[in-house]
Amino acid sequence: MAQRTDIDEIGLRQLVDAFYARVRADKLIGPLFNGAIDDWPGDLTRLADFWSSVMLGSGRYKGQPVPAHARYRAQITPAMFDRWLALWAETTNALMTPEAAHMLQGKAARIAESLSLALFFKPSPSPTGRRPARSPGVSSCPCFPWRRSPPPIPRMPKTYASRPDFPVRPQRGACGRSHHNAPIWRRSHGTHDVG
Repeated sequence: MAQRTDIDEIGLRQLVDAFYARVRADKLIGPLFNGAIDDWPGDLTRLADFWSSVMLGSGRYKGQPVPAHARYRAQITPAMFDRWLALWAETTNALMTPEAAHMLQGKAARIAESLSLALFFKPSPSPTGRRPARSPGVSSCPCFPWRRSPPPIPRMPKTYASRPDFPVRPQRGACGRSHHNAPIWRRSHGTHDVG
């Protein structure tokens, strides 16, 4: 097959078909895929939609990859991700231009890392059995502890909570629960006219 010059719908479909033909024949990951997938034509269409959404932004893929893979967590090993990536690299190098292959391989590596973390990451327990203390500047919302708190607004009066135009309401985390109170500014002119 001739090398593709661009990443397009036709090229992605051909790539997906060729790649999963290699996957199905592979001794390490083939049995897992063949046992998990009953309708290969339908799944190949779904996988082509996935790569179209990832690489072209088509938005055709509407599935959830993590729950789909989590069903097979007991059978999946980290070595399988390495083999999947090696087969992907072989196929993209054979069918795509070097630039397109590089882009596709980079995306696949990030996807494999994300799925691997979702399936295998287990935080180590604290020796004391307590949660570790938060570093300064780290969000107090337990939903997303890796996000940093926003910097404070400069020149804020210390009595802002007592002012009628600075009401304080519960702020909700991503989980929907209130974690702490935060000021909500309602100014008619949209400025921070504090003195």
